[in-house]
Amino acid sequence: MVKNKLNIILPLILGLLIYTVNKPGIIRNHLCDFLWAYSLAFSLTYIELNKTQTFIITLLTGIIFELFQKIHLIKGTFDILDILVELLACVICYIYRSIYE
Repeated sequence: MVKNKLNIILPLILGLLIYTVNKPGIIRNHLCDFLWAYSLAFSLTYIELNKTQTFIITLLTGIIFELFQKIHLIKGTFDILDILVELLACVICYIYRSIYE
């Protein structure tokens, strides 16, 4: 139970620290996206959505945020690499949950 909560909270804390301390660059820009996507995916499985639902919701959330940035509905810069690292986060969460479930 504690391990599940740590898989949600630690990525968010680490992402916040990276975002506030690092200058813009690959680590700040993409690792933070990876970490929030992993945390979201893990939290969705924690509330008992199945792995496929979690994968789809997390990936769609990332894509929607990136598209909103592209059309300037939210602040930020559209980057296809962000979508790819969010996809990677989904895959890693999916694998992790498959192994340790």
